[in-house]
Amino acid sequence: MSFGISVGDLTVISKLVVDITGSFKSAPSEYQSLLHELQTFSKIIDHLKNISLACSTPDDTQELLRNALASCHAKLEAFLASIKMYDSSIGADPKANAFKKSLHKFRWGLEEQGEARKMQEFLCRYTVVINNLLQKLSVDAISTGLSTLATGQKRIEGVVDDTHSSVSVVQSTVTRQEGMLSAMSLSIPNMIYAIARDFRVNWERLVQMVGTVNETTEHIYAILVQIRDSSASIDTRHTWFQDPVVIEYPFGIKFPVPSEYGCTLMGAVVFHKFMENEYGKGVNEDRIIEMFYSDDPDIPIKKTCPLLPGRTIIAAPVPYHRPFEYWTKYCPTCHMELDDVSLRIPESAFSNVPDYRTECNNCGLYFDRMRSGNKATGTEVHSVGFELMSPQIYVHLRYLRKIRTPISLSRTDDEQSVQDPREVVDLLKSCRVNRTEESLLMKTIFTRPLAIGCHRSPECVTVPLLAFV
Repeated sequence: MSFGISVGDLTVISKLVVDITGSFKSAPSEYQSLLHELQTFSKIIDHLKNISLACSTPDDTQELLRNALASCHAKLEAFLASIKMYDSSIGADPKANAFKKSLHKFRWGLEEQGEARKMQEFLCRYTVVINNLLQKLSVDAISTGLSTLATGQKRIEGVVDDTHSSVSVVQSTVTRQEGMLSAMSLSIPNMIYAIARDFRVNWERLVQMVGTVNETTEHIYAILVQIRDSSASIDTRHTWFQDPVVIEYPFGIKFPVPSEYGCTLMGAVVFHKFMENEYGKGVNEDRIIEMFYSDDPDIPIKKTCPLLPGRTIIAAPVPYHRPFEYWTKYCPTCHMELDDVSLRIPESAFSNVPDYRTECNNCGLYFDRMRSGNKATGTEVHSVGFELMSPQIYVHLRYLRKIRTPISLSRTDDEQSVQDPREVVDLLKSCRVNRTEESLLMKTIFTRPLAIGCHRSPECVTVPLLAFV
């Protein structure tokens, strides 16, 4: 059996050697370009997968696209894993030895080039499918966008129509307002003219009134100047520069008296003031009026004493002499006749007080009509209506039957001593009186003269200094 080698065989063998040699030389560049192409394609597929997953309204086309992308990605990842072993020999950064590099180049040229071409064909087919699906999706999106745009256009047309109608209304309103403004522009001058005319009339009246007032003021000023020039100078003798003296007489009335008057003129003023009251009847012609300072009652005021400005003086007029029979029939204060049915107070109600006291029906004064002797001096008083030498000062209420025991203020036995009326006030303030009895009338009855210098004779009676309501 003969093994003959023909020229054709040699040609085939030589071509195979040339191919192997070419593939051996071009293996690194082919591998690197293929690897770069596949990696780029893998990134594109990942990006498309993310876009397809982000769609909110999936349909059949999107589902087909996702399946194609998933199949292509799985095939590509498997091929990349199968050729990963060539990175160390024919990759961009080879690290293997020369034998391993030569072996991998030879193996790449014999085995992997065909697989690489099949992979490229597979990827081309899937690329066409994916492009078609993407074009379909794009067309659908464009058609959806166009429909949305058409809807928006219709809405815009409606808005434009509404705006046009509103503009028409505004134009008509502006036209009417123009007419109103033109009418107002015609009426404003007439209104201003009427206001100016009324104001001018009022202004003329005001000017006339101001002129009249000015003339009147000038006349008044001229009269005042004449009065000033014709008036006499002020007489300083009748001008008081000091505080007046305040006079208080028994009935609580106060009135001022110039301190420049002196005691003589002040006594006349007090006498005439006292005579104006109904209780002034009975003051004798000698004008017996006892006066003392309210803050210092121990010092009597004489005619030779100067009056100190701003002081308060209490004046106690003395009634004239009356017989005993007069005091048994008439009230010593208001001089009204007494009847026989006067109030009688039992002796048990008052200790050391006579059991026969009388109330005046006119002025409400309680007084004693009993004649008794003074235990301190042992003398009898027969011609007085009061017990002038009594050592007690009695404070009575308006209704004696409402109290059980008298309220008394003890006095010394010295006839020349003087009781300060302010002590009586303090005594009244210390009384326990029912506040609901607002009708109670409190009075103080002094059964002894309280003013310094008063006549101590049995025929003389001093008007009570204080009367409280």
